[in-house]
Amino acid sequence: MADDPFRKRLEELAPAPKGQDPSAARTHIRNNFEHITAARKRGVIWRQIADLMDAEGIKAADGSPLSPAETRALYHAERYTRGARRRRRPVQPKVAQAEPVSPAPEPATADHSGSVVSSQVAQKPSEPAPEPPEAPASVAADPDLARVLGGIRELPTVPPPNFRAGWRKKES
Repeated sequence: MADDPFRKRLEELAPAPKGQDPSAARTHIRNNFEHITAARKRGVIWRQIADLMDAEGIKAADGSPLSPAETRALYHAERYTRGARRRRRPVQPKVAQAEPVSPAPEPATADHSGSVVSSQVAQKPSEPAPEPPEAPASVAADPDLARVLGGIRELPTVPPPNFRAGWRKKES
């Protein structure tokens, strides 16, 4: 493994210089940090700051004008370098959603025979529930569909979709 060409070439590499010089934009923001902070507190937006830096000839590392997002990123990088902490929004306590109130169970009472009976007396229906009317053959062929549709006698007829409707201006 000692003969590995990659390892050999890796050992021959010279170390890089310690630290890089900051870009002109970063240096400009470092020199004017307090003024930029004061301008932001007054309500100046990042677009205005980026345009002003472009007017002064301050460009990004690749020579293009700084965007507002790049300007903001450079500003916050400098702010963090100076020891500022990230501002976080205060955590709002979660509001407990009210659970639906269910009716309290009725107290059970004992009848004269000694068995416990609920105070809710089961009502016997005086007459049987009417059966749903006969469904058409298309519904009757599928028992699940007949169960879901219940008392619907006929399925509605749906016209085929007209995809051209509303796409063209009507001629007057």
